[in-house]
Amino acid sequence: ADKNACREVLKTLQLYRQHLGYPSTMGLSNISFGLPNRPLINSTFFTMCLAAGLDAPIMNPYDESMQKALKASAALLGDDPCGLAFSQDEANLAVPKKAAVMKTTDLPILDAIKQAVIEGEKDIIVGLVVQALQEGKTGNEITEKGLTAAMTEIGEDFGSGRMFLPQVLLSAETMRAAFDKLKELIPASAEADKGTFVIATVKGDVHDLGKNITGALLANSGFKVIDLGKDVEADTIVETAIQQDADVVGLAALMTTTMPQIDKVIDKLQAAGARAKVMIGGAAVTQDYADSCGADAYAADGVKAVKLAKQIVGVE
Repeated sequence: ADKNACREVLKTLQLYRQHLGYPSTMGLSNISFGLPNRPLINSTFFTMCLAAGLDAPIMNPYDESMQKALKASAALLGDDPCGLAFSQDEANLAVPKKAAVMKTTDLPILDAIKQAVIEGEKDIIVGLVVQALQEGKTGNEITEKGLTAAMTEIGEDFGSGRMFLPQVLLSAETMRAAFDKLKELIPASAEADKGTFVIATVKGDVHDLGKNITGALLANSGFKVIDLGKDVEADTIVETAIQQDADVVGLAALMTTTMPQIDKVIDKLQAAGARAKVMIGGAAVTQDYADSCGADAYAADGVKAVKLAKQIVGVE
């Protein structure tokens, strides 16, 4: 066999796509003739061909390794945006779904909102929020029984391997769309002001998904939320807490290398005489760390953060 055969095939596919642009098809299995572990060779060659521009492979559709290669390649090449379908398949293989669920639009409105967030149905969530308000549901009911309930279940599923990051991100986008619509239709002044919460991801840390979810949950639970963003200097956090007379300062650190910034902010808050209680959270943060750095509370997720914030300001 020609040792350059594979390279020539890949080069041909690339040139064909570049100069002609028509869909391409070809067989795959001849590449492994006479070799051991043919399924591995075939699936590896398959992924190379897909990257080079192959559209319609002639393959054994019952070969599990080929199916896996196809799904993984779709995620990597952008045919499966954010790897959502791949993640759902892997989640179902790892931990079977708890039970079949009804179609979202057939559920009672608050349950429909919850399921839409869990399933990441961003295209229908705004309509469901509007419908809920028309049916007389309050902003708090929609937040607590629809959106917050969804995030609680998502957190459980993510932790147990039933859900992966692409699904969590899509659910977070869906939840944010619902929150934005609630803010548009229900002015902040219409909800009871439970207190002022300054939130930020600490200096050196640019991860803010969890912080964003937490801030949105707090805002829609009646708190005035001042979100300083990510990679925020300690002095900026302290100055804002003083100026806004914050009840709570929330600090997020997703990496062990940025966790020392939490200690720095707490020390500066104390030195400045800020009355705010400090709540911390993030992937690397633990209750033990919260105890050691002098934080007043540790929140493992946004739902817990809301509960703790309510306790701090004395409304729960």
